[in-house]
Parts: sequence; structure tokens; C-alpha cells
Amino acid sequence: MSSATTESDSEIAARADLEKIFRAAIIAVDPARLVGRAMDGESPGAEQIPDLIANSSRVFLLAVGKAAASMAAEIERRVGAKIVDAIAVVPKSAPAEISPTSKVRVFPSAHPVPDESSEAAARVACEMLRALNADDLLIVALSGGASAMFTMPAEGIPLADKIAINQALLKAGASIRELNVVRKHLSAVKGGRLLHRCGGARVLGLILSDVPGNDLATIGSGLTTADWSSFADAVAVLKRRNVWGRAPESVREYLERAVAGEFADTVKNNDPVLERVTNVIIGDNSLALEGADRAATALGYRPHRWKELHGEANDVRQKKRRLHLDTSRPAEQSHYDRMQQPHRKWLVNLGDVAISYIDIVLTIAIERYRPHQPSVRDPDSDE
Repeated sequence: MSSATTESDSEIAARADLEKIFRAAIIAVDPARLVGRAMDGESPGAEQIPDLIANSSRVFLLAVGKAAASMAAEIERRVGAKIVDAIAVVPKSAPAEISPTSKVRVFPSAHPVPDESSEAAARVACEMLRALNADDLLIVALSGGASAMFTMPAEGIPLADKIAINQALLKAGASIRELNVVRKHLSAVKGGRLLHRCGGARVLGLILSDVPGNDLATIGSGLTTADWSSFADAVAVLKRRNVWGRAPESVREYLERAVAGEFADTVKNNDPVLERVTNVIIGDNSLALEGADRAATALGYRPHRWKELHGEANDVRQKKRRLHLDTSRPAEQSHYDRMQQPHRKWLVNLGDVAISYIDIVLTIAIERYRPHQPSVRDPDSDE
């Protein structure tokens, strides 16, 4: 057998292993499975969820994000007849298939740049919330993309102007944290403001995080949590990214008046409305990493974890170059160690600006686990 053939066989074997490892990471962040674990009280911080649901006679559901369809379907399956009304705001690019007997109303929305569909979805949801009272429970299921897909501009700001600011910040290289600081302060629902539309009902947030650090105020621009940032912070972001001078007049005027105290800020930690809110991170990047680690170990690998790569574009590129050099540097190696190299390089190459490679795993898991699709087999299966 020639060396070329041997090398080719090794590459084929390595690719098969990588696919098993990647599939294990996807299975670990299956949105429906994570919702089920949380509703059974098995996730960290979810211990009181079974009692919350049992003690509520009426349950409303709002699911927003790339995983909205699968999360809503699982919640409806478990809560059953108690659900009075439900809305799932899903990506336009991947329409969801919901059972004809479902109570879930589906509204396709835009991502990553909001459009009229994003505002329409938010307004329909807010109309649903008007039916809530203090004895009800609202379940808010959030996943990646929720911020763009659920948009209601603050009074006096046309949607087109908010879209223009969003696009300008994206082009200027703003981080997700910076984007959401601005989004929250130009919004009528973000930064916890949605809570003031819930009629005093109990609110349960089930959150699938693709944000490094799991900052609740950043995920979905903090629909159900307190906000640490201020109007002044939003202005600072626009100026730092050189967007302030070319921002639409409605945006500049609104923020200037807000900084002067004419408008109420986003919800802060001392707001009484938060006393009736429970937020639970049901899944995040670490779960996908753990799934990948378990599969790699079972296949005989020694997993090497690197810290997440996120930040300024140029900084991330330099970090990636250094990591490539570290894994590509010639050295005396056993065959076992050489087989590690494709896996290690693959983990790095999936990363990109402001995200880690597991963010991509989460996105793929969300796309794969739609209600109409069969579950992925366990990585140890023969398929």
C-alpha cells in the first residue's frame, strides 16, 4: 500500500471522527431536549419551573429566535391545555412547520437586519400580552437572532431609521454587546421593557444562549431582564463607532432628549417588576463543548479546549493565525498525536469575528432540530 493511499485513508478516518464529534455537539444543544430538561426542573436554576407551571391556570407563550419553532412545540406538548395563546417568531429564511392542531401562531421575521416583518411580529405579540393578568404565567423562549427578529422602535423613531442605525453599526464592526446597547435604547420592548406589558403576570424566561458569558441583558437585547446600560452608553457607542454624525435625525433627537431625562430608561435591577420574573439559561456554548469532548474522548482523542475567540476583527485574525502556527509547527509526533491535528485545526477554523466555533454548532443545531425533522441518531450509532 502506497504512502499516498495510507495518508488518504487516515484523512477519511479523521473526517469520519470529526463528523461524529460535531454531531455530538449538535445533539448536546438540541433546543427541544433542553426545553424538556428545564421544564422537568433538571437544568441549573430550573428547580421551581414544574411548580410554576402546575400553579398556573392560564399559560401564554412567546418564542422568538432561530429555535423558536422547536422550543414552542416542546413547550406546548408539555403544558397542553393550559396554553391560552402562543406565538412563535421564526426566521423568514427557514419557515417552520407547525401541527394544524397547534395553538402556536407562527410569524416569520427577518435576521440579521430587521424589517417590517420584525416590527409586525413584535406588535402582534404585544397585543397578545394585553390579555394577561396577575394570575397568569407567560413563558418567553429566546434563542439566537431574537433581537433582530423582535423589533418595536421607541415612539417617534421610524422603523427605517432604526434599521439604518443597525446596518451602520454592523458595517462599522460593532460587537453584539454594542449593537444591543443601542437596540435596547431605541426600543419599546427591549431592555426589560416587555415586562411592563405583561399585566403583572409571572414571567418565565427559557433562554438558549449563543452569547459568550451568557449575559442576560445581551441575549435578545434583554427582553425579560434588567439592563445595566444607559442612554448615555448608547450615545457613546454611536460616537465611538463614528456613526453619531450620520445617524438619522429622529435617532439623535430621541437619544439627546432621553439623556436629558425626558424618557424613562430601560428596566433596572431595583424595578419591582423583576420580582415576578424567573430567567433560566437552558443551554449555552459550554454544553456543546462538553458533548464534543465526550465524543472525542470516546473515540480515543485527548481534547484540547481553547478559549472562545471573539472581539475586534483584526485581533481575532491575529489570534487565529497564532493558533494555526501552534498546531502546524513541525515536531516529532506519534501517529496518535498526528491524528489530533486535523481535529484541533478544525475547531479553530470554525471560529469567526465576535463568535466561537460553538456558536456555529448552536446555529446548526437550531436549523437541524425543527419540529418536522427526525432526531439525529446518537454519535455511537452505526449510521
